[in-house]
Amino acid sequence: MNKADVENEFDKYLRRYQKISLFLIYPALVSFFGLCLSLITNGFTYSLCFASNYILAYHLSLNPIGEGVTISNIIILGVGVITLGLFVYLGLMAAKAKRHFMIAGVILYFADFVYTIILGFDGIYGKMELVNYIISLAMHVAFLGIYSYMIVLYVKLLRVNVERMSK
Repeated sequence: MNKADVENEFDKYLRRYQKISLFLIYPALVSFFGLCLSLITNGFTYSLCFASNYILAYHLSLNPIGEGVTISNIIILGVGVITLGLFVYLGLMAAKAKRHFMIAGVILYFADFVYTIILGFDGIYGKMELVNYIISLAMHVAFLGIYSYMIVLYVKLLRVNVERMSK
């Protein structure tokens, strides 16, 4: 391959990787949207939330802080905003081809996937209802599939970059 072909291939993989790395943001957006809907509809859409956000909302719905649920809702939304901010930051840094941020985002999401699996077992505090559990698992599997593709693209990008630097 000549230098122009290598540059074109590098640019192609870089654009693909940058687009797909922004998918680190989408689960956090869906989770925050799910938290907001859950607070409005009294837990109807917890299947859209991260498992960690779900268990916090579940616990605070059973044990509200203060009178009413206003303080509990503020805490739930605050944690949701922090989670969203973290994943937006990780996604934007990963789009700049900074692998540590990509790896951190994937590991955090995989940990949430494992926690989601645990929340399906009988006898677990905060066990998810079956429909919510299936929806949550399906979403996690879909996003983890996208993240696997993102990692493959990153490896290809590194390979092409090595070839590009050697020309």
